[in-house]
Amino acid sequence: MTSQLAISISILANVVTVLVQRHYAQKSSAPATFPSAVSYVLGVTPIALLAGLLIFPNDITWSWWLGLLLLIQASSMAIANWTGFEAANRLSVAPRQTIGCLSIVTAVILGWSVLGEGLNLAQFAGGILLLIAALLAIWAPTRNMDQLTKHVHIDAVVIAVISSVALGIVLVTEKAIAGHMQIGGVFLVGWTSQTAAMVLLAMKDMNKEN
Repeated sequence: MTSQLAISISILANVVTVLVQRHYAQKSSAPATFPSAVSYVLGVTPIALLAGLLIFPNDITWSWWLGLLLLIQASSMAIANWTGFEAANRLSVAPRQTIGCLSIVTAVILGWSVLGEGLNLAQFAGGILLLIAALLAIWAPTRNMDQLTKHVHIDAVVIAVISSVALGIVLVTEKAIAGHMQIGGVFLVGWTSQTAAMVLLAMKDMNKEN
């Protein structure tokens, strides 16, 4: 029951994030780092604090390794959201979502190579199919493009790939982090550290604007 509730809260946080980002993007011409920061400050962080402090147990076993994992997760999530927002503005939905499958491929490869998780034949075949789909989404549209349009498309694709790989890293580090704390700690420390990373990234752009 606890895991189902945690998944439901995670889905709710993702929905809030998407809605706030979309609303913000339609109302503002601010840099791409701003929507992610706003969505996490106003949406994800309150949910994380509520879940981590009042709903789930939150015991944490601190170590330097956990600190490093939190740093990797937070910075990767900030990069994933920032580049993902940029890619969404440059690519249509179909190729963007297909390239997004690379996050699953990245998570599977890292889970197998770094965390030592098993990879059965079905998972391997599924990963290959996702990789092929992503490659087709990248290269198929370029066949009928002129040189300038092709250059713009490739730039957008590179940004989308970076976003997907960064998100895959987040998924794997979150799994590793869960081994050092109870589920409430993941909400309380993991999600709030992501918010801090996104706010820092947005502050960098804010300083440039000023």
